[in-house]
Amino acid sequence: MLQNEHNAARMKYAPSSVNLLFLAEAPPLARERYFYYSEVGDFDLLWSALMKALYPREFGDTRKERQRKHDWLTRFQRDGNMLIDALKAPIPKGMSNREKLSLLRRQQDALSLEIRGIRPGQILLIKATVYDALYEPLRGKGLPVINGRLPFPGSGRQKEFLDKFARLVNQRQLILQHQPG
Repeated sequence: MLQNEHNAARMKYAPSSVNLLFLAEAPPLARERYFYYSEVGDFDLLWSALMKALYPREFGDTRKERQRKHDWLTRFQRDGNMLIDALKAPIPKGMSNREKLSLLRRQQDALSLEIRGIRPGQILLIKATVYDALYEPLRGKGLPVINGRLPFPGSGRQKEFLDKFARLVNQRQLILQHQPG
């Protein structure tokens, strides 16, 4: 049921052609904080960090911009960006990194099929566990995965996320396509 709700929200903002696919670990435990839900009151850290990384000159104060989340998601879509989760259900609290890595590795075949269907120009893995479990397998399957190990932009790691994202752009490893505002 939850997966169907997430799919419907994501498909509302699915671009016709995907330039950049962001691959995150899993949807949040708090279902109302899902990336593609436009009515999120707070704690949508992944959404706000991606908007700041993609649109650093235009994205202002998160509290104000959150009121325009639908507009930002529409722009995200128009620019050929999409986000999917490697795991389709939230990860239970208390799961160890070893367990998460195992879960992620078991998803690599289904995930590579899903990604091939999306046909992205580039894939950026978000969170160390996603990178550690999936970078080599996805690259080995010929998928255009960017070699950049980004942290999840939560728990005080927002600045590190933004710095590493900017470094990938500056080094031309990550090519952004923006449509006029």
